[in-house]
Amino acid sequence: RKWLGSLQHFVSTLHFTEGATPSENEGAPSNHDVYHFSDGFLTVLSYNVNFGLADSSFARYVQIPEHIGISENNTLNVLNAIKESHADIICLQETNNYWEHLIRTILDDNTYPYQHWLHDDMAGGSGIISKFPILGVEYMDMNHIDGSWFRPQLATVDVGGQFGIVQFVNVHLRPPVNDDGSADLGTLPRTNEIRLQELTALYQRVTNQEIIPMFNYTQHRVFTNQETTPIFLGDFNEPENMPGICYLKDQGLVDALELHVHPSIETHRWPLGKLWMKNRLDHILYPPQLECIVCNVIPGYESLASDHQPLLASFIVL
Repeated sequence: RKWLGSLQHFVSTLHFTEGATPSENEGAPSNHDVYHFSDGFLTVLSYNVNFGLADSSFARYVQIPEHIGISENNTLNVLNAIKESHADIICLQETNNYWEHLIRTILDDNTYPYQHWLHDDMAGGSGIISKFPILGVEYMDMNHIDGSWFRPQLATVDVGGQFGIVQFVNVHLRPPVNDDGSADLGTLPRTNEIRLQELTALYQRVTNQEIIPMFNYTQHRVFTNQETTPIFLGDFNEPENMPGICYLKDQGLVDALELHVHPSIETHRWPLGKLWMKNRLDHILYPPQLECIVCNVIPGYESLASDHQPLLASFIVL
């Protein structure tokens, strides 16, 4: 009964549409306004770029135009979404060496002088790209959680101004599949528990229950959780009504996607025969000392890009 209820709950969050290549979010309302640090706001992008879209042949032999625009090439479209977001902080999932090379090619080093990348096997890579100094980065070992696949990236950034030091917890949680990539009726409740354990461990790490071992590269100083504002973001592999996200909300965090983006708008599409399976797997969660002014799934990247869509949010300090 427990797994059946969990499965029914998850299926209720899915949306299915028929057609080969949907091009937009079926006219659902969205807010496209974006605010930037020069105006007193902090704008953050989260995007799972799909590790399979960048390989050695593409990175080495494809010439990237100065003005990329929307094209028939998935990889170029992902690059365009990142460049045109103009975000102050960019957190990416499923990166690899080739994605890093391509993204460094399109972004101005003077605008984004601070970057840190991890290139783990397959879909385990991550990266943070920042306009502000990155004081320290940790890739948290999750081996104590049976079934956890990917290491989260914890990056301490000196944003400055009213924001001060912000802790970006860039996650790629356990996908809702079995270890061999298959799925059955018991897969969802098993992986729900894994994602809940992952987020519980991360939240404990960045709150009063543990000290954050973040070191300033030049001063070798340890920053404690009392000095940082945490923002959890990335590919959570579950919608906002699943146990992991609900746990963070129970701790007082707010889901920007849930607050601002119409429920009919998804962040992920996957082909299932002639249908598209759509869900809201990507999130940006923030504490009550911040206010999210706007959050939107950037339109135009529902297809011919990554299977995930770019999520953008702007914050002020209360």
